[in-house]
Amino acid sequence: MSLKRFSRVAETGENILAGAAMVVLSLIIFSVCLEIVMRYFLNRPLVWVVELTEYGLLYVSFLGAAWLLRQGGHVQVDIVVDFLNDRWRKRCAVFSSAIGLAVSLLLTVFGAFATFDHLVRGIYKPTVLEFPTGVVLAAVPLGSLFLSARFLILMLDQLILLKQDPPGERKEI
Repeated sequence: MSLKRFSRVAETGENILAGAAMVVLSLIIFSVCLEIVMRYFLNRPLVWVVELTEYGLLYVSFLGAAWLLRQGGHVQVDIVVDFLNDRWRKRCAVFSSAIGLAVSLLLTVFGAFATFDHLVRGIYKPTVLEFPTGVVLAAVPLGSLFLSARFLILMLDQLILLKQDPPGERKEI
């Protein structure tokens, strides 16, 4: 599979996950507003809102992470990189993407093992809803898998740009 095709497939998956994250976020907003009305105006609080909001925020974070990375929306500390020439900036970008890839792959693998383990053992959260822990944890490997793919695409794109630098324009530090 070519890099362009892989990138299109990843982009489609990221868009689907980001759409799901937006739906979850909308449900969180609606449920919190409903909780406010029920608690303060009708004196009938909803016991499930806080717990589901916590789980929803986990899903929003992991489902939207790869899409946000593609959009360039993650925090970047570039105080040192701004002083480097273009070639070294590209090298730092490759290194940064490689670290991001390694971390997100670790999250994917260990998150998948933890999710599977909790689902097989039938572990539940000891809370009001007694929600299955494996379902809560499933956001971690799913979102991290797409995040890994996006870091891989970024790293390969940056390596291609680095290789395309004309030899005469290379300025080493």
